Amino acid sequence: MSTKKVATTVKVENTLYDQFKILGIRHKLTLQGLVERAVYRYVNEDVFRAEINGFVLPISATSSSLA
Repeated sequence: MSTKKVATTVKVENTLYDQFKILGIRHKLTLQGLVERAVYRYVNEDVFRAEINGFVLPISATSSSLA
């Protein structure tokens, strides 16, 4: 795997991110670690990709700022 990284910016709903921070500390997982794992699985696993593509965030129906 390459050591080159790309810098990106994402906006995450506050409440969801706060919940992640608590769980991230508990499980020793950073947002970068989560994103890298999720992107790897999305690129390499058809079943995971299909599951993600079909998933609708419950908060997206009430929050138009995530689009």
